[in-house]
Amino acid sequence: MSFAAQTKKELTLIMDQDCCQKSELEAMIALNGIIQALDGRRTLDVETENVATARRIYTLMKEQFTIHPEVLVRKKMRLKKNNVYAVRVSAQLDPVLKGAGWSHAPESGALGPSDKVKRKNCCRRAYLRGAFLAAGSVNDPGSSSYHLEIGAAGSD
Repeated sequence: MSFAAQTKKELTLIMDQDCCQKSELEAMIALNGIIQALDGRRTLDVETENVATARRIYTLMKEQFTIHPEVLVRKKMRLKKNNVYAVRVSAQLDPVLKGAGWSHAPESGALGPSDKVKRKNCCRRAYLRGAFLAAGSVNDPGSSSYHLEIGAAGSD
């Protein structure tokens, strides 16, 4: 297991207050979430290659919004052919998006960060943890190329 995967697994075991859990989930949705129309209904898919992160997304959605999202698994066809896990919400999508910080979400496409500003330091930390879980990587501190990165695409 890579150092980044091990770090992410440890971070998914942190238990926080409800407000912090929503902040963490908001970051994961903002960086890896996409809204699309399937069979005439809007759905939210949050994708990750890390199984511990997928489990965390599922658990947070289930606990915070009392829903049962679907978990889909597919295999990437390029390079290492890793599994990609998608946590899908199709029923009660608007309450989930509002509860996670979006007062108005697009009909389709990527979400990006919400307009809500985190006031409490604990929630800011949780948001950064969620951003790392969703789109981050870190090298072992013992290596000469030690660094931390969180990738985020720009919005229009």
